[in-house]
Amino acid sequence: MQSVRLVLCDCGALLDGVDKFHLVFVDLNSRLLPEWALSIKRFDPDLGRDVDYFDLCPKTPMILFNHYWEGVPSMPRWPKDKPIYLMPNIEMFELTAVHYWNVDAVLCKTKECYDRVVKWYEQEGNPRNASVFYTKHTSPDQAQFARKRLGEDAIAPKDFSNIKFIHTAGTSTGKGTRELLHCWVLVPGLPPLDVYMDNKPFDRLFKPNFKKLIKFSRSPLHVHLGVIERSAFTKLTAEAAFFMCPSTSEGYGHYINQARASGALVVTTDVSPMNELITNDTGVLIPVNRRKHTKMILGGAYRGKHGLKDVDGIVASFKGPDVCDAVLKMVMSTTTEERATMGANARHAYHEDTKYFAKAMKELREFARRGN
Repeated sequence: MQSVRLVLCDCGALLDGVDKFHLVFVDLNSRLLPEWALSIKRFDPDLGRDVDYFDLCPKTPMILFNHYWEGVPSMPRWPKDKPIYLMPNIEMFELTAVHYWNVDAVLCKTKECYDRVVKWYEQEGNPRNASVFYTKHTSPDQAQFARKRLGEDAIAPKDFSNIKFIHTAGTSTGKGTRELLHCWVLVPGLPPLDVYMDNKPFDRLFKPNFKKLIKFSRSPLHVHLGVIERSAFTKLTAEAAFFMCPSTSEGYGHYINQARASGALVVTTDVSPMNELITNDTGVLIPVNRRKHTKMILGGAYRGKHGLKDVDGIVASFKGPDVCDAVLKMVMSTTTEERATMGANARHAYHEDTKYFAKAMKELREFARRGN
């Protein structure tokens, strides 16, 4: 009976968030395949010959992530009728019409992805009659991991009365860090903010003159440069009550979802998929303009062929004052109890989405067993 297999191609090229994106499938009766598993052979004494993955699983669907195909479907041994499923991050520049036209199913983590992919197939054609699924998604619960690893006594309870933000940009330049720091550097009266970011993206975003201003920030600001150690990061996630996540775009938003899982209040941008994860009941949404992008095939202004037409952009455009206004409004208009309730609502939403994702994966297996 068919189930679904996963392939993890070019593991070294994948970023931390993408790794999390793959690994959640391992608990859902799938297989995580490194690329080498497709080429290795073993002798089968019953058959009297060498066999490989394609002998064992000639019709089992394989999920490929984004554009990380590594030529796998073009391998000489790839069976003609072996189904290919694509799970895209629709904001990625590398995705083209070829990716969408050469699969049998598209798995969308967000409603925005589902709506746009369906519309794109209606506009550009669907030669393989690919099915489109809205699966939602999930992320590892870093806070729960910290409690299991370090013990409950090592984790300080979240404090919703004393507002302090953390911003964990990591290696990304797309988390709204520039706008966020412009806000904190120039505007007084904001709560303390701790920023965690790797050196290289920080240097790309900020010129030396602005870096000097950070030392004289008008609101409390502490920038931590370098990659934070795993156990320290999970402890930080478990203890922080307020997360600042003003992303300009996301494929899903694992760092936002991990903040939800921890039961924190999250401030993010009012554009999908950020506003699919966070609502007014679970956090604070920063008003933004939706900008179309010329390098995203589903982004509304694609320069190449076959771009999706007549849609809004999926990139958030905003400035530092927009962040400041949203934060100050939250500080002045909410009580400790209301903020704690928003955090609890966020954690509940995380669990509901996780259950939805698990159910969607069971339905996907049934779809695969029916032979699409």
